[in-house]
Amino acid sequence: MKKISIIVPVYNAEKYILRCCNSILNQSYQNIELILVNDGSTDDSLKICNEICIADQRVILKSITNQGVAVARNIGLDLASGKYIMFVDVDDWLELGTLNQIANKMSEDLDILVFSHYQEYGVFVKNISMKSYTADMFQLLNHIYELPETNSLLCTVWNKVYKKSLLDSNQIRFVKDIPFGEDFLFNMDYFKVTKRITCNELFVYHYNCINFESATHKFFPQFKNYIKLMYVKFKELFKYHGITSNQAFNYLYDFILDRYEYAMESCISANMTLKQKCKFLHKLVLDMDLELCKCLEKSNRSIALLIKNRYSKIFDFYVAKIIFNRKKMQLLQVSKAKMKEILNVK
Repeated sequence: MKKISIIVPVYNAEKYILRCCNSILNQSYQNIELILVNDGSTDDSLKICNEICIADQRVILKSITNQGVAVARNIGLDLASGKYIMFVDVDDWLELGTLNQIANKMSEDLDILVFSHYQEYGVFVKNISMKSYTADMFQLLNHIYELPETNSLLCTVWNKVYKKSLLDSNQIRFVKDIPFGEDFLFNMDYFKVTKRITCNELFVYHYNCINFESATHKFFPQFKNYIKLMYVKFKELFKYHGITSNQAFNYLYDFILDRYEYAMESCISANMTLKQKCKFLHKLVLDMDLELCKCLEKSNRSIALLIKNRYSKIFDFYVAKIIFNRKKMQLLQVSKAKMKEILNVK
């Protein structure tokens, strides 16, 4: 039986740990090790992790000072003894009975397995299904624009099974001190040394979309630096595998454009003043790297035409959106005050 090491970073997750760990330890496939890395939690997370570790000898617990998810995962990789590696976020969980199917699908000539997942929104669940196929990396990247759910393919690590030997022999680890895009950068490094990849429709993973403490929902002032790094890594991957098709590069430009839109949306919803938001958007737009700006001009999407014109219309749109949201909040506060007055609530 092939041993699977499952790495779970833990930070202030007392509400989620038991659900996550039980979904792993209660699998019918027994040849696993669960590596919990407590990343300096200040709640009862460490206590719960200790109890889980004592109860099951397959659990390894390491506690460190708070250094972020990248460091925690890297420590887990160093501790792992399995042939294959999986990453699970502590607020997520695995579908019961699926590890056995995963182990059966992994073979010597397969470097990575990508599986489907559920996006959990409380009472609402969205199925994110991967199309089933096996391909070498040149084929996949050359036709990446034709694939569904490429964000799940490129930007996450928790819906994949990696070969430990490939990670170690190529010294692939997570980049530290980057709060945004570390999964993508990890995958770019791994895809460089990957020969064959299999995507499968098997639904294995439940991804919690309503934990607003997640980095997915946060705003980072250094967004543009991370996006530039993502662009460089993506280009390096294409060069390594000899990708030259216009369609593939158009996908790359659209992908980077999506990151800029995401940065803008994050800015809009961030807890900042109107002036701070305008300043960030201004720098994001006008300080764009010249090479990247020229590449984005080649994008197939009509929004790229706005980028070509120094983002003026996009910038005006987002500023207008900020002002609208601010006015809406003011009206809401007035409405609440009126309601209290009507109900005679103090």
